[in-house]
Amino acid sequence: MKKKMMSLALAVVMCMSLCVPAFAVENDSAPHVTQNNVTNLACNTTTQLLEDYYDVTNVSGEITNVEATSGEVNYVVDVSYTTQIKAKTPDDAPYIQGVLAAMEDLTDESELQRANDYLTIWRGELEREHIGKELSHNAEFIVSVPLLLKSSNSDINSNEFLNTLSVENAEVKVHTYDELHSSASRAVYVDEPLSSFVPTAQEVMENARNDVSNIISGNSSNQVRGVRASSTSRAQELDRVDAAYYAKQESNFPTGHRPDGSKYAHYSSDCANFVSQCYSAGGVAQDGVWYDDSSCWRLTGGPRKSPGHYGITDYMLDNDIVFHAGTGTWNRAFAGSIMYFPSSLTDEAHVGIITSNDGQTAYYSAHTTDHCNIKMSNYYKTVMDFYIPVWDSHTGTWTPQ
Repeated sequence: MKKKMMSLALAVVMCMSLCVPAFAVENDSAPHVTQNNVTNLACNTTTQLLEDYYDVTNVSGEITNVEATSGEVNYVVDVSYTTQIKAKTPDDAPYIQGVLAAMEDLTDESELQRANDYLTIWRGELEREHIGKELSHNAEFIVSVPLLLKSSNSDINSNEFLNTLSVENAEVKVHTYDELHSSASRAVYVDEPLSSFVPTAQEVMENARNDVSNIISGNSSNQVRGVRASSTSRAQELDRVDAAYYAKQESNFPTGHRPDGSKYAHYSSDCANFVSQCYSAGGVAQDGVWYDDSSCWRLTGGPRKSPGHYGITDYMLDNDIVFHAGTGTWNRAFAGSIMYFPSSLTDEAHVGIITSNDGQTAYYSAHTTDHCNIKMSNYYKTVMDFYIPVWDSHTGTWTPQ
């Protein structure tokens, strides 16, 4: 749902590209830059990055921005694609293989039971959401094409300028929106190497082994105590699958009270409002503290809260609906988990919700600026805190912490 604006420079380049055939090659020279071969480069890169683990289809690209500097031209390309995981069963997936490998080293019955509960949840997650399923996604790349001649923005409308560009030496990076430092008036992006786009099977298996080890040792920073035996626990109110489904629907992003009957109000800082909507859609009952338009509904809460800033993260923790798994625990954050932006990176708290995770690639939705079901950057994987539902509504299993 990101709103894209075409720059003047992009409009000129696209017009000029009509005069230069795609992949035009004179004698043995490298292909000159046109709209087609820039987008083709980004699309081919996407397929190559994913093809070891996913069948990739319906790949298409759109140039959304271009900027010329004295040394290069940077094209931002939004790539749409469909994936289907190559694993035919959950146990074929690298994350499950890592969990199984970790369990081979366990002998204590209680530890084996905790690991097996975790395995049950993730097998169910893969079976329900990923195996045999075609999933549609978007990702952004930045294609940097070096200039052979010194030039500037004023030269961008000349054939000579276009003829100085070649995709042969272009550098491609992952271009991800930075929720932490962007504002309504200024969008900030983080450019990451292609190696960050999807971890290898070996990396995923190692992540899974570490996750099992942390679960066995009880390293979650805020475990729910006694929740299995508590008749007052509200954990089972949340259907995390329904919450994630709500978060994946563009029509559910809050835009204020409208004539069409939109239910929820819209605020200048709207992230917690959106996550509250997701959890309400997932079945968590509103009460006298957390209810539509209340401060608890609209505020993030969590470790960065100031006095009087009790919000959704605090409420869900206090009512045993989620537990705090800690920073960088994205591999454990199945669909319906809350992602929380840490205090060291920005002065204001921010939250989003995980929409999909196969242990190798994770997606999320967040609001204030609309980001619906977008791929989680490597940067976010390392700096975010994750709050994971205590109860897995799909398998009927308590989540090992």
